[in-house]
Amino acid sequence: MNLHNTWQGSLRLRQTVGLSVVILTIMTVGSFVMLYEQGTTIRQAAEARGLAFSRTFALVGAAAVLDNLFRIQEAMNQILQDPDILEIDVIDPDNMIVAAKNTKRIGTVLHEEEWIGPPRSQREVITYVRGEKGEPLLVIVEPLLNQGKIAAWTRIVFSLSHVRHAELQSIQRMTLVTIALILAGIVGVHVAQRRVSSVFRRIVNQLQEAVKTLGLSQQQSLPRPGQVPVVEKPALPRSAQGEFEYLTSVVTETADLLRKQSEVVHESELKYRSVAQSANDAIISADSHGVILSWNKGAKDIFGYAEEEVWGKPMTLLMSERYREAHQEGLKQVQATGEWERIGTTVELHGLRKDGSEFPLELSLATWKTSEEIFYSAIIRDITERKQAEARLAELAYYDFLTGLPNRRQFMELLDQALGRARRTGTLVAILFLDLDGFKLVNDSLGHPMGDLVLKTMATRLTGCVRKTDSVARMGGDEFMFILEKISSPNDASAVAQKLLETVALPLKLEGHDIFMTASIGIVIYPSDDQDRDGLIQYADTAMYAAKAKSNSFQFYSADMNVRAADRLQLETDLRRAVERDELLPHYQPLIDAHSGNICGVEALVRWKHPQRGLLSPASFISVAEETGLIVPITELMLRAACAQIKAWQDGGFPDLRSSVNISRRLFQYHNLSDMIVQILQETGLKPSSLEVELTEGIFIQDRERSIATLQKLRDIGVRIAIDDFGVEYSSLGYLKHLPITTLKIDQSFVRDLSTNPADAAIIQAIISMASCLDLTVIAEGVETNAQAEFLRNLLCDELQGFYFSRPLPANLLTQLLGHPVFRPAGSRITLGSPDES
Repeated sequence: MNLHNTWQGSLRLRQTVGLSVVILTIMTVGSFVMLYEQGTTIRQAAEARGLAFSRTFALVGAAAVLDNLFRIQEAMNQILQDPDILEIDVIDPDNMIVAAKNTKRIGTVLHEEEWIGPPRSQREVITYVRGEKGEPLLVIVEPLLNQGKIAAWTRIVFSLSHVRHAELQSIQRMTLVTIALILAGIVGVHVAQRRVSSVFRRIVNQLQEAVKTLGLSQQQSLPRPGQVPVVEKPALPRSAQGEFEYLTSVVTETADLLRKQSEVVHESELKYRSVAQSANDAIISADSHGVILSWNKGAKDIFGYAEEEVWGKPMTLLMSERYREAHQEGLKQVQATGEWERIGTTVELHGLRKDGSEFPLELSLATWKTSEEIFYSAIIRDITERKQAEARLAELAYYDFLTGLPNRRQFMELLDQALGRARRTGTLVAILFLDLDGFKLVNDSLGHPMGDLVLKTMATRLTGCVRKTDSVARMGGDEFMFILEKISSPNDASAVAQKLLETVALPLKLEGHDIFMTASIGIVIYPSDDQDRDGLIQYADTAMYAAKAKSNSFQFYSADMNVRAADRLQLETDLRRAVERDELLPHYQPLIDAHSGNICGVEALVRWKHPQRGLLSPASFISVAEETGLIVPITELMLRAACAQIKAWQDGGFPDLRSSVNISRRLFQYHNLSDMIVQILQETGLKPSSLEVELTEGIFIQDRERSIATLQKLRDIGVRIAIDDFGVEYSSLGYLKHLPITTLKIDQSFVRDLSTNPADAAIIQAIISMASCLDLTVIAEGVETNAQAEFLRNLLCDELQGFYFSRPLPANLLTQLLGHPVFRPAGSRITLGSPDES
């Protein structure tokens, strides 16, 4: 049988039968697989939808649990609008429900048999179950994470009734489609067989021509300088039976011919590039078109490319983008005239490494010619270390070593240049003076290495807040200055200052510490405020101190700030004298038992009896006390006075009274508070359980472990601990459960709108419910009306405090209230003084 008969007979028959069997098998198996996969896809889609809901709620829930537990109910109500969601619970690691669709379940502890699985697995759990009526249900348990640790769990129950209906519809559709495809496949086999045969015939003919062409290539040169020895043409096969056999023979012989030619080329390469392999500098040769021909080890070390990666590539691969056009023009110039100014000289440029990074280099370029072509040789030296050494010398003189920002010397030069440009163009320049509030406390408590890390991180953040054309400098310590050129109005400076304040206020997470900071910014405008460089800097400094008086704010310079600065200095002087002269006096505001109406304790609040200005509230001087450190002796004075007074009242017939005293951040974190309190209790004879110290939530955020250790010392002594203004800062159940506290004081901002804002009422109810589960006393601050008092009493709030009962009073006036009910359910009470004094 000749080749044509074989083609028409056995090969064609094999193609027809083979294609038919393959298509029928694929269609049959595929139909079952697709039906199975379609059902799986529908279930997975339902599961994915459920996971999307649960994970979205987990993110919202995590933010709520960690930042403000009481916003979670709003998110829960929005998600419950989906008809497929039947139930949502939020469960803490102790198996207690802290939020639920049914708020009555808050505080319920789940039994081991219904909940122990997810906490042990420590991961997301998906379960398919049947409902009471046999309907399919999907239950997803999702962890709420805080820095990789589980803070709580959310459990969501979804209905899957619609999934079963979709599966039945899908099976019907897929069955009809599969039958149609099988019929179409059988019909198409005949047509496909004819097309495959035609294509196969063309491939065989083309390979025959390719083998003949390779055999005749003995007269052609290889694409490099030099000639390759002639390779004899291989004999074409003549005895192959069938086109498959012939095709195999052609491919094998073609590969053998290419292998032999590759060996010749490889030997030529080894001889050509052996000259310069020992050099440390890069030695590269290229043809007249700039195509790389050789590449030594030094080039590999400098640029990062292996030789096989760059051979045949243009030299522009190694150049920075800005040099490529000039390089091409130079090549054209050499081809036209034989000359180029770079040939025979050494120049400094920037190269491009394989990783995309640029680096400085020194280039020496030469040419050499053959009878037909010009070739180039380049010697390249990496001068990165030399440039870095030069840059370090410049930095030592003009840049801050810690942050890398311009230093004071460089800032002065930059400011002179900016003012000169502003004079010539008639534009405005803003100078901003930024000081980090409380940075000294970070240094004192966490050490100077941590302080340096804070400054470096802040420098990076602050630089990102301004344009590239603006200047940022570190003047020393925690002071930074900014030059904003070509601003259209002072409003531009205001916008930048606000952005800087918001950036500084973002939490810093450094080496296991959560650090929160604020800043104060002073702003001057050239030429409005002054013409002189030194005067502008002085006025910016004055404006900064004016902003510091308000804390976390910015201020534009004004002429009266000099007067205010003098007043502040005088206030600081007077306050130091007040501590020495006992001008700081305690006033006491009663704490009312919400159920009996009697006074059960007092809060000690400081007042300043100023010789000229009369009685001053803390708002007039407490910020100066914090900045100067006078808050420490003032707080110690209040502690001593309050303990002595409570002891006197107890000895006078009121043994159950207790006193609470506010403790400042500085005193709590940076002094031996527990030793001080022990000494005062011993001096006054007051039992520890009669003293309660009040701290704000923010105190626990920085150096949490140390804070908890200090609190535990106080609790070991027997002192009560209250969190003041609870609900306005972090309100995270994650830390609240682990703090050794006794009392929560609900912030007055929730109490103020209690009767008009349902959200505030819900938050207070949740706080009281949670505190009850944790066995904590709850005090509501800022009670000003009978309606508020009655509402809080009905919610089972333990104690009440506010102007509705009494303003802060001297000890002799408060004594008149002791032993008498101050609050009754009907709303009558005994009060002294007007309710407008803070």
